[in-house]
Amino acid sequence: MFDDYENKRTDKRVLVRFVQKRDEPMYPWEIAGFLNKLNTVYYKFELLNSISSALLAGIPPTDIFVFDKSLPLYQRYAEMNLLSGKDAAKKFYSIGLPYPLVPTQESYDLHLLYRSFHDVNSFLRSRKVRPLSTDSVSLIYEKLKQTNLEEAEFLLIDHALERADKSVRNTTDTLKTPVSEQDIVDVLRKHQGRKAQLFSDISIIQKLTDEERFALLTSQDRNSKRMASTQMAFFRYFDHTIRPLVFVRVAEDEYRVLGRALVNKKEKTGLEVKEVVRNSPLGTLLESGIAIYQAIEGKKTGDAKEKRAQELHQLEIQEKSLNIAIKKEQLAGERIKNLKLQIEVAQSLDQIAQTSDIQSIRSLPQGFVKNRLLEAYTNEQRGADDLLYRKGLELDQASIRIIDTKA
Repeated sequence: MFDDYENKRTDKRVLVRFVQKRDEPMYPWEIAGFLNKLNTVYYKFELLNSISSALLAGIPPTDIFVFDKSLPLYQRYAEMNLLSGKDAAKKFYSIGLPYPLVPTQESYDLHLLYRSFHDVNSFLRSRKVRPLSTDSVSLIYEKLKQTNLEEAEFLLIDHALERADKSVRNTTDTLKTPVSEQDIVDVLRKHQGRKAQLFSDISIIQKLTDEERFALLTSQDRNSKRMASTQMAFFRYFDHTIRPLVFVRVAEDEYRVLGRALVNKKEKTGLEVKEVVRNSPLGTLLESGIAIYQAIEGKKTGDAKEKRAQELHQLEIQEKSLNIAIKKEQLAGERIKNLKLQIEVAQSLDQIAQTSDIQSIRSLPQGFVKNRLLEAYTNEQRGADDLLYRKGLELDQASIRIIDTKA
């Protein structure tokens, strides 16, 4: 059964230090803001790597989902790893609406169930009836899996009627108006219209070639814009959400949360702050998983690796130059030692990256999904570069160390 952490080289950790380029004080809130944003970039790289390795492992893109809301910053979800369908349906409901990487009617089932449930609960509240609990979500989800979305909606109506009738029986308010079945059907009528339009658009999208899907993104036609929005929903919410939750269907009725270190602090694979020295210039020491390599060393996805090769080449040139100069300057010996260490660390990082999920994107077949994932990687790299530039921080290359967690 697919587990993204089997491809993350959790046996290795990376220690890095960021230092301030300009000599000016940073307020505590500025330091906290930098760390929060770097953490977001780091985890989005982790998620993109996990998505790529899931696709490479044979998980269909229709079985990969992201929510439209961010996870609460200080709330823990230690149990979110491998979940049964009914448990996932219950736990995920409070987070938001799930959107598939590639839309199909079936992949929108949970999304539409949540929309119906939310609309009915909003109506019950408006009639001063206690809303349905998330336990009902699990029951309605099970009905969905056993039958279909329409039957699940009928069960939702039954649950809502039962709750409303009970509310009327138990109230002392003689003016309270009973809720009828038609009232709830009317609530869902607008939802039915949205669903019909969505299914119509999805049926068209599924028949498009990759070239036609790309064309949708630039079309000014109203219908094309709507279909493009459906097609790009996953990437839109992934990009705009600070702490996105991504999950995949790994079996008939089981789901795995990707990048679980984002939500489960028991996992020792995330970004950890080891030290913040506020003496001018500011220095921040961090320990993280191998994905920090992507945030600090430039874009390493796709086939663009010239930058790293050039950097290594320049370091080697410097080493040779200093070897010549050592006869004239004894201090160069220590500088050569530091350069050799940087070369060794850089080469080790490259080697580790080659055997981790960082490289999964390169092995995916060319097409619309790979193109959009590469664009998402690029967006995160821009975010990392912009963050360091705006905060006046740079990576201390000599600080990079690789830690063997198995040692």
